Order: sequence, then C-alpha cells, then structure tokens
Amino acid sequence: MGRNTKATADPESGPPDGVFQVVFGVYTGVIVAGSATTVVEPNAPSTIALLGTAFAAFLVGSAVGVVLTRRLHGLPVWLGRTWPRRVTIAVSMALLVLTVLVSLLGVVESRSGVVALGSTFGVAVAGLVVARCAENRYVDAVTCDEPLETWQWEPSSFVNHDRLLVFAWGGLAVIHGVSGEPLTAVTWVGLATTVVAFGPARGRVEQWLPGEPDTPPEVRVYEAGIVMTRPYMQEFVPWKSVSHVRLRNDELVIDRGFFDWRFDRDELEDPEAVLAAIERRLEEAGTR
Repeated sequence: MGRNTKATADPESGPPDGVFQVVFGVYTGVIVAGSATTVVEPNAPSTIALLGTAFAAFLVGSAVGVVLTRRLHGLPVWLGRTWPRRVTIAVSMALLVLTVLVSLLGVVESRSGVVALGSTFGVAVAGLVVARCAENRYVDAVTCDEPLETWQWEPSSFVNHDRLLVFAWGGLAVIHGVSGEPLTAVTWVGLATTVVAFGPARGRVEQWLPGEPDTPPEVRVYEAGIVMTRPYMQEFVPWKSVSHVRLRNDELVIDRGFFDWRFDRDELEDPEAVLAAIERRLEEAGTR
C-alpha cells in the first residue's frame, strides 16, 4: 500500500508524495464515476454509453483528486493521524448505499441498484487503500528517527482462509448471475474483491503476490512510541496511549484502550526482550 520511505521534506507541511497523489486520485475518480454512472444509468441509451460516461467521469474525478492533494499540504498525515478521520472516507459511500436500499424496496429500477452496489464496493476498496496509505504516511512523520530497538515477528497466516472465501463467494456470484439475480451476484463479487484487497492492506501479501516481501514484519520501539510493521502497512501507538504491557503464557498483550495489540509468544523473535523494552520506555515516558 505504498509504504513511504523517510523523506527530507516535512510531510506535515509539504505536498504529498506521488504515490499518495495517484492513490487519492483513483479514489476520487471511483467516487465520481460511481456517482455519475448511478445518476445517468436510468436514461443511458446503451451499455456502451454508460461505460463511456463512467470512464470520462473517472478521468475527471482522478484529475480533481490529484490537484486537491497537491494543494492540501499535509493531507495524508492529517488523515492518517486518527482512526475517526480514516473512517470519514466511508462517508462518500452514503449516497450509493442509499440508492441500493431504495432499489431493494422497488423505488428505483433494480439495474440502478446493481450499478450503485458495484460502485459502493469500488469506493470501499479504493477508500481502504487511501486509509492505509494515509496511516503509513502519518507513522513516517512521527517516527522520522531510527528505531531504538527492533524485533522481527511472524504474524499468523490467513492464506487458506482468504482463498477459501474468495473461491466460495466467487462461486456464489456465478450461481446467482446465471440465475438472473444480478444484485446478489454483484454483492458476492464485491465481497470477494474486498477480501483480495484487504489482505495486502493488512500486510498479508502471500495470498496473491509471489516471492518474499521487501519489508519483513517487525515490532519497533521509538522515542515517540511503538510501531508494528507489515509489508505495505504500519501501525503506531504513542507511549501515552499504552496503559499496560504483560506477557502471559501464550501471548504478549499491549493494552491500549479498546484496541489492544496481541502477539502470540511464538510469533515474536524475543518476547521477553520486547516486554522489557516496552516497560523501560513506559517508565521513562512516565506513563507507569
């Protein structure tokens, strides 16, 4: 998801990097294309005309998104700083979801609902990528120094689980498509696509991408806080947000409100060393 390397420019005041500009441009392009296609669909003379409208709207929306990111300096860092800000990306799906609901109630043609549903999933996947890129940029901004200590870890694999879901939901999509239930078919296609996108977004690349990742999963301790990295993703917790850390029989638990971090003991390179380093930093930071 475009993990950004540490740049010399200030990421909070300078323009976003090229990768984020492209990602955000695709996101806005999908929003504009989905909205325009949903609105135009009832009066579209043909499928080709509808696809042409979607393509033109996507190009316009993408261009607008790239221009916005260039003008809104510090956008990725601001967006990635807190999870409520990243969740706001989903607000753009509200109108499309409403169209799907009224379609199910028979208020609008079912074909409009199919278009809106497909657009909703497109926006959801694009928004997921934007949110992940934004969080990566925020972590880069607050951890511009070198880590004090680093340990490798091997997160649990969900390869077979994800592949099974994609296979099962893809099969259901084909069945419902052949049965003349396009809305249900698009639903299953959208769910399968979301699983495919969610794997790399969570740093799980072995499902779909061959070879070893360039960035191995690590737990890093910085002056500002602790970072959990995977390929294409980073998560950061400042020391003030960590209330407690403990090593139980089977896992290391970092208490941080409603969103605890849990690592199986056998996943970590040296769980005792990780525990000691975190406890030491908590004491130095005055949070214990």
